[in-house]
Amino acid sequence: MPFSMGKKILVLVCLALTATSLQQPAWAGDGKKEKIQEQIGETQEKIKNLEVTHRKMLAELEKADKAVASAQKRASQLKKDLQKTGEEIALAKSDLEQVTQRVKETEDYAARRLAEYYKLTQTGTASVILGSNSVFDASIRQDALKRIIAFDNQVWEDLNQDKNRLKTLTDSLENNRDEQARLEKELDRELAELKSQRAEKKKLLARVSKEKGLAQAALRSLEQAAKELSKTINRIKPSVKPPPKSSKAPSSSFASLKGKMGLPIPGGKIMAAFGAHKDPQFKATQFRSGVDIASEIGEPFHAIHDGKVVYSGWFKGYGNMIIIDHGEAYFSVCAHAEDLFKEKGQTVETGEVIGTVGDSGSFAGPGLYFEIRHHSTPLDPAEWLRKEN
Repeated sequence: MPFSMGKKILVLVCLALTATSLQQPAWAGDGKKEKIQEQIGETQEKIKNLEVTHRKMLAELEKADKAVASAQKRASQLKKDLQKTGEEIALAKSDLEQVTQRVKETEDYAARRLAEYYKLTQTGTASVILGSNSVFDASIRQDALKRIIAFDNQVWEDLNQDKNRLKTLTDSLENNRDEQARLEKELDRELAELKSQRAEKKKLLARVSKEKGLAQAALRSLEQAAKELSKTINRIKPSVKPPPKSSKAPSSSFASLKGKMGLPIPGGKIMAAFGAHKDPQFKATQFRSGVDIASEIGEPFHAIHDGKVVYSGWFKGYGNMIIIDHGEAYFSVCAHAEDLFKEKGQTVETGEVIGTVGDSGSFAGPGLYFEIRHHSTPLDPAEWLRKEN
């Protein structure tokens, strides 16, 4: 039976494959396999090296972030020291003016008394007493003379003390002015250092954003930071009762304020919402446990309700962060702060300024990160805010 065209082609292909196999040595397949294995090994090594590089870069970013926060803290403290020194200088100037005026008045009085005393020494005290009309009058004159001399001695003593105080105040004022000049120079250095550290952080962030693999590593580090935050809140023993009532107004339970709260930054705008979203920077889906509020560095933020500070300080992935226990296992979290004004254990009142906005621990630049949690479960802040927010 004659071959069909399809069968003829199949036979030709088989013959061609047989001829090819006869031309290649038996070990050729093994060599190809070894080469593939070698390439896989090299690729795995490259991946491993990249992961090490990514970890190093993220560690550098964390280091730069901490350096910025540290420089900012020193600059803030220097500003406070400068303000205190300025107040001390103003007080010293006021004291100096008062003492200078008192010394002048005392010197004028002392000059007149000295002239009178000189006249008295010329005539003698006896002439004053002997010029009396009676023994009683003489006794009165003698007693008065003693009191006048004692008073004059006290005036001289007070004058010397005021002059010594004047010198002390003058020296103190000069020292304060020197200290003020030193602090101003130090503050300038710290602000320059802060600027440099922020520029370094910006460069590192640009590298993170540019390299996809590094961006994914950064995203994983953020997810890990979120898990660590949940663990931290889980370890906190929340207050079952609402916090103590503030001195300003009666405190309502936190739960009753749902839909009535304002943002930590009055009039602030939410730039990134709660929940799952695709991160535009890292090109990956991420679950956001809070919201990002647009704000400038140095802008104050406030406590959303009365409560007690249970955490205040640096937290990896969040920078400077504060957690407030509002009672009934409700917590608020504010992060990426420049400065924190409250320490662990301190109480806060609704609307009280608790810090200033920064970019610490942030991959996205300045802004305030804000969460509300019940126990360790993140809640959507939008459901708790007034409609205008």
